[in-house]
Amino acid sequence: TPKPDTPKPDTPKPEQKTEFSTSITGDESKDAAYKDGGVRSKDGSYVFGKSATVTAPTGIAASKEHPVNVTTSPGATLKLNTTNTGIDAVTDSSVKITGERLEVQASAEGAHSIKAAKNANVDISSGFDITGAIENSGGAITLNDANKTSALKGDVYQRGGTFSLTLSGKGSHAQSAIRNNGGTVNIDITGDGAQFTGSIRKMSTMYSALRAVSAASPGQNVRLGAKATWNVTGASDITNLTAEGGRIVQQSDGTLNIANYSGAATVFYDGTADADGTLKLAHTGKVQVQNITGEKNRLTFATRAAGETTAAEEKVATALAQQFVYTGDRTANIENNALKNIDLDVVIGEGILKSEATYRMLLDASTGTAGGVKEI
Repeated sequence: TPKPDTPKPDTPKPEQKTEFSTSITGDESKDAAYKDGGVRSKDGSYVFGKSATVTAPTGIAASKEHPVNVTTSPGATLKLNTTNTGIDAVTDSSVKITGERLEVQASAEGAHSIKAAKNANVDISSGFDITGAIENSGGAITLNDANKTSALKGDVYQRGGTFSLTLSGKGSHAQSAIRNNGGTVNIDITGDGAQFTGSIRKMSTMYSALRAVSAASPGQNVRLGAKATWNVTGASDITNLTAEGGRIVQQSDGTLNIANYSGAATVFYDGTADADGTLKLAHTGKVQVQNITGEKNRLTFATRAAGETTAAEEKVATALAQQFVYTGDRTANIENNALKNIDLDVVIGEGILKSEATYRMLLDASTGTAGGVKEI
């Protein structure tokens, strides 16, 4: 009786290499180095069990026919050290990165950390340290730190499509000037001590070829967590600002323009005041709000500056209150010097025990600005 064939053992996976000099493309015929290097799996995904560096003009180059899926195991970091583009996703392509951590270094002049073309999808859900400009031409770029401390340093240029940034990790921070032309921007700053330092501007024109791939309701939305900070470095246009008790620090002379506001936040202005209460702010950018969404909202304007007398303190508070402007329907929504559905407060001498005082703004219905304040 013939004996049954003995199953052949699986070919052992090669030891993972830690240095690569060619792009990850998703194409098996081009990625022999990653197969031989113990990274490319049978299902076509790339799994880095330990830290590795890709040193090449482009770190990841995805195409429509060859999506790229990368996972970094616990404790492992994939570093893309590039001279041109860290992640290049052409039309209709897909890049998905999950796991422990991604590092992208694209700091050379003209280099990009991420580029996404029309209908491309770049989805990063892991810790990240990304340096270099980001360009989105009608695709979708998602950076979610997955509750891991992360950092982004690079301006964002978007023409159609969607750019989403989530900073939920403790101490996560981003430094970026975001310029949005016809697309959607979602910035979620909720981590303990998370900070976004930058501006978000709506641009007025867009290439006609990209209009079709824009979101149905393009906008620029910010969610500000209770222990998070937005350091505003330039004029910004926000469609929806949802505040959960966080802090906005005005570091610009440009206007922060908010279409819809809800929640509670403090807007801080660095400044000094002389003995008689003349206030001098380091930055003079105003905050404009058009609509208040929901009820029991609060917006507080604060400074550490204070006067030396009661009259001087009130003078400081009155001057600071001038930084707020209501641009909505003043006749319908301002009654008895108050704006409906929100408390507008002013705090001077913030954090200084003997100097801190809180006032309520008294809005002028004819101008939408504070005509005075009342101590509370």
